[in-house]
Amino acid sequence: MLMESLMARLSSPNFSWPSINLTSSREHINECAWSDKLVCDHYCENTKGGFQCSCHHKYILQSDNVTCKHQRKYQTTSS
Repeated sequence: MLMESLMARLSSPNFSWPSINLTSSREHINECAWSDKLVCDHYCENTKGGFQCSCHHKYILQSDNVTCKHQRKYQTTSS
């Protein structure tokens, strides 16, 4: 699901690839710096070799690891 969600965002008509000038193949790329809304719904933390998404308070990171959904409190009814 992560790839499907990322591919959907990349194929958006509003998306354009950033201009990146790498001076060496060992240079670390900050995926979050491209656009914090491109990769993650709320927060993007750059990590070595990738990124990690997280969500605002009362939101839950979904199984695709990029989408945040509002946490709902479900009430149980007793019979």
